[in-house]
Formats: sequence, structure tokens, C-alpha cells
Amino acid sequence: ILPDAYYEDFTQPYNEISRVGEDSFAVYIAVSIAAFVCILLASLLVLINKYNLRS
Repeated sequence: ILPDAYYEDFTQPYNEISRVGEDSFAVYIAVSIAAFVCILLASLLVLINKYNLRS
């Protein structure tokens, strides 16, 4: 027996074009945030190594 979430709801009209647009926009946002975080972490690593204050 499959859960109810497995079955698609065919009562609502499905717009393939807008769905693909929404997915690609979500992927764009996720990749942008990930790239920003990677650049931020790399710059923090460089700054920590540059101003290495060992007590």
C-alpha cells in the first residue's frame, strides 16, 4: 500500500511551463546562496590566516 502523498492530484490543472520556471528559479536561488556562502567562508579563512593572532 502506497502513502497518499505518492498519488498525484489530477483534479487541478498542471502547467508544465510555469512549474519548470519555478524549479529553475529555485535552483538559481539555491546555487546563488551556496556560492555566496563559499566565497564568504573563503574570504574569512584568508582573513584569519592573514591576521593570525595567536595568544
